Amino acid sequence: MFYYNDAYRLFKRAGDVALAATVREEMGNLKYYLHILKPAMTDWEEAARLYEQAGRPGKVAIIRQNLAQVQSS
Repeated sequence: MFYYNDAYRLFKRAGDVALAATVREEMGNLKYYLHILKPAMTDWEEAARLYEQAGRPGKVAIIRQNLAQVQSS
């Protein structure tokens, strides 16, 4: 997960919001698969916020769907 954190920080610093969002989404996916649910949800929420900022509504919808599924279980 350290590499994801580094990538996220570098993309944010470079101003590439879409790639920063992708990294946070993937961090959330990894944590979800490892059954670390609360941090996964935090990552997905940040990814959704960043995707909104980047103008990627389709990705926002997918992440919100993932969040809803985790919250309902």
